[in-house]
Amino acid sequence: MKLINPQYELKQSGNCLQEKLRLIVIKNGFSPLISDNAIYVIQKVKIIMVSCVDDFLLMGTNWNDIQALTKCLNDEVALNDLGDASWFLRVRIRRSSPTGSVILDQQQYLRRSLEHLRIDIDKKPKTPMSPSCKPDLKRNLGKATATELYNF
Repeated sequence: MKLINPQYELKQSGNCLQEKLRLIVIKNGFSPLISDNAIYVIQKVKIIMVSCVDDFLLMGTNWNDIQALTKCLNDEVALNDLGDASWFLRVRIRRSSPTGSVILDQQQYLRRSLEHLRIDIDKKPKTPMSPSCKPDLKRNLGKATATELYNF
């Protein structure tokens, strides 16, 4: 979701928006995390809300609870629902339908950072391996000794 009418021209607009949002979401049953006051949770219905300036990400286990909460928030401030999120704060969000799991990764951000630093990840290093690091190339007979299993 995104606020429709943010006040970007003010120096403290991000702080003002967060304070206003904080009052609204606490009134609607959210509690801020101790570790990050831009993340709010409702424990009883398992909804998490992540906010960054005028962008919000709502996650939960029950779609109806999320829709009801979205309506309550939209009554307080004008919101624009952007649908299912695939990116948020340079983090890619993927959902697995069969398992219901959510996968977060920053692979694209890492690639862009490496390109910016002119680091080629496909280029192999030309540093030779130290003789002390060479693996023991004994022939594998299919069975490991108890010592080998312990060391593994």
